[in-house]
Amino acid sequence: MFLEYQKGACEISSGKLCDFCEASKKCCSQTERIPRPFPDYQSPGLHYLPAHMTPTVNRTIDDCLPRAQLRKAYQSGECSLEDLDIISKFAQEFVLSEECVKTYLEHFKLLELKKGKRKKERLEKSSVKVKMTYQDYDWVGMCNDGTLSKQTVAVLDKYIPQEQFDSGNELEEAALSLTCEQAFFFFLFTGEGEKGRL
Repeated sequence: MFLEYQKGACEISSGKLCDFCEASKKCCSQTERIPRPFPDYQSPGLHYLPAHMTPTVNRTIDDCLPRAQLRKAYQSGECSLEDLDIISKFAQEFVLSEECVKTYLEHFKLLELKKGKRKKERLEKSSVKVKMTYQDYDWVGMCNDGTLSKQTVAVLDKYIPQEQFDSGNELEEAALSLTCEQAFFFFLFTGEGEKGRL
């Protein structure tokens, strides 16, 4: 892995050149940072200014990056697939084709659709779980495959009241028929693990 650095930047930050820049002074000159692209509105077509003519002062972050600016415009509602005039204006401002703008707006719409679908599926799944009763769960199966420990407190709360363990003897008798792992979860979720019954 190679570290990326700008020769001479150490002098700007610390006030003096580091040993490496000092030793390599003779082989090559100090470099400058390459400025972020800036549209060339004077020339016809889709062009950016040459690096040596690109402004570097009074610029904001992502000021001329089309994807970042289009995302902001889409999220604020300033730009949409239905508004062709805004698409044309945006394409001219950031020197790219209208087809590119439309393609990226379609991508945003698809992402929103997928997000809405996932949200709907989560709500449906949670509503089904709320309606499930003690009998709907395969408690032994969950204990055997290790998914019992991943259940929520709301699901586990359905187990203890149904079992109605009144005495320590009943707990011990039930635990005798379980494997070591099952017994661990059994005592854990019935609260008997804290009393040292394991």
